[in-house]
Amino acid sequence: MKRCFQCGLVILVSFIVGCKSYSKYTIDEKPLIKIDTGLLGVWKAVEEPDKKNFILIQNNYDVMEQNHQAMSRFDSADMEYSIRATYGNNYPYYNEIKNCSYFITDMDMHGQRRYYQQFYGFLSGIGASMFLNETYNYVPKGADGNYRSNDGVKGYFFIRLLKVNAKHDRITTAIVADTTLKYLRNSAEVRSRIEKNINNPAFYSDTLHWYKVSSYHESLNESVKRAN
Repeated sequence: MKRCFQCGLVILVSFIVGCKSYSKYTIDEKPLIKIDTGLLGVWKAVEEPDKKNFILIQNNYDVMEQNHQAMSRFDSADMEYSIRATYGNNYPYYNEIKNCSYFITDMDMHGQRRYYQQFYGFLSGIGASMFLNETYNYVPKGADGNYRSNDGVKGYFFIRLLKVNAKHDRITTAIVADTTLKYLRNSAEVRSRIEKNINNPAFYSDTLHWYKVSSYHESLNESVKRAN
């Protein structure tokens, strides 16, 4: 269970040791809630023993701009063209959800290594509670020591925002710890399962307390400097 606690700490189910509380479906079939800009920026967990480690939460524009600038300088028209070329007939759907999307990067090894970068998530509301639908990606390692991507499992897991203070610089979270989620057949069943257990303490694990280090979120490299 120690490694599963670390999964919660970095807000990602580990590539190396898969936690079991994942779902094939999100709570909502597509994002419906526009991002809370107060959640963007650099965050650290009180429970994290290495105080240099942090997560960066970005929005869609941060990610698109950052990726384009890594190749060359793009203006907004170039970016729009690139998005259309990438998404093709799905562009209207992309345009609908882009303002609802969060991208999370975890920096470990004393805040210097990208444990994972820009993993996708979005918020869903169940009653008065908010849940982050976050990417799950488990890639097992074979007997030869190499990762077996063909045997990997992809889906989503869910993080409940138990408390967000008025200044948006303190957040308390917990992970939905239901190992039967992977057997559910659609988003409606996922929502129903969580709704029925929303006040059940045994339904959650790894409660963590986050504090904001910086509201800056545009550049990963700059965020590394501002984090510490």
